Amino acid sequence: MARLIDIGPAVRPLPQILRVRPGDLIKFAATGGDVKSGETVIRRLGVFRTSALGPDGGVLSPEGAPDAVFFLVCNPGSAVLRIVSGDPWGKFETNLIEARSEA
Repeated sequence: MARLIDIGPAVRPLPQILRVRPGDLIKFAATGGDVKSGETVIRRLGVFRTSALGPDGGVLSPEGAPDAVFFLVCNPGSAVLRIVSGDPWGKFETNLIEARSEA
């Protein structure tokens, strides 16, 4: 069964190696990120801003920077992810993580 791997803001420092499987969905609490190498192994789904469902069925979206980046593990192999956290307009931090996907 595929897993939702939620790497929240309390997980700091970020791990240097992340062991995953094809089908896993990875969510980083971050303001940005991309796949530096290994695009056939892991695909970035996008950068998002957390929002909430309002009582009338509308979506409430706060102002501010994005706060989540999602990646989908597609195949076995190795990929390097670049994760950006912090304030994108001020002090931010960039981390490189090797994601190792095993069948």
